[in-house]
Amino acid sequence: MKRMIEGEEFGRIILVSGDGDYKKLVDFLIKRNKFEKILFPNEKFASSLYQKLGSEYYDYLEKPEIKTKISH
Repeated sequence: MKRMIEGEEFGRIILVSGDGDYKKLVDFLIKRNKFEKILFPNEKFASSLYQKLGSEYYDYLEKPEIKTKISH
């Protein structure tokens, strides 16, 4: 996925995941200013690998304001 991203022109990426499988990809995208946010299902299912991410890089799908934004 990283190889594919390196050669592509695109805006910023939003991921929806609760596990830590994408942590290296998230770090890679942040360094290249291509990462918008990771959306966790809820606070209970957010991997501890993301604990050091700044709050500007994550949010929770369970929040009403997030549900409203993605429901359209």
